[in-house]
Order: sequence, then structure tokens, then C-alpha cells
Amino acid sequence: MDVLKIVWQSSANNSSPDRADLNYLNLESAISKLEPIFFNFGVKIVFEKRKGECEKSGIFIEGEPLEKILNLEKKEHEEVNWLCKICGKRDCGRAFLGPEVYSEHLIMSAIFIKLREKFGIGGGYGGLGS
Repeated sequence: MDVLKIVWQSSANNSSPDRADLNYLNLESAISKLEPIFFNFGVKIVFEKRKGECEKSGIFIEGEPLEKILNLEKKEHEEVNWLCKICGKRDCGRAFLGPEVYSEHLIMSAIFIKLREKFGIGGGYGGLGS
């Protein structure tokens, strides 16, 4: 059976535990819904939780950060603004529940992208990348 590795890493200096908790819960929910589907394709999701010593925290799928998989840009001004590459709008609400809080749907999209890249499973989805 093939393996798709997903890592949740929280930093030791987490300044936003509420945001991190929401991301973790959304990730856990997405994985629980996708595991039986992927199993039918012969792919096992390996989920690892890490407590990081460094500042780097977040969701990593096959070693790549969620933001990079989905080609999200973080624009820093007076406050954090996110540009959604899926719809092209800032803070569109479809993908984000707030600054740096990712919806279950967005997490699932990233997991499916990595599944297609790694194993060639599934068809293309015109709404993501090109």
C-alpha cells in the first residue's frame, strides 16, 4: 500500500493557540473523511503530530507546506491579508475562517493535489492551479 504523509507541526512558541487549535481540528476532520476514500485507491494516510523547536509551524503534506501546495501568498501590511489563488479574492471566506485559519475544504483540496502529484490518481480540477 502506498503512503501519503501528513504532518501537523506546532511551534514551541505558538503565539496563537486558538488559531492552531482550529487548524488542527479542521485537519483532523479532513483526514478522517478522506482515509476511507484513499484506502480504496490503495493509499494510506500517515498522520504525524510534531511539537517543533523552531518557529516553523503548520500543515505539511509530503514535506511541503499547505500554503505552497495551494500557491497562497501572504501579503504583509498593517494586518495579514490573504490572496486566494483559487478565486483571486482577498479573504474570500471560502478558504479562510480568519487570518491563517484554513477550512476543512481548503485542507482537503491540498491533500487531493498532493495525491494527484504523487500517485497520478484522480482527474484535473480546473479551479486549482494550472
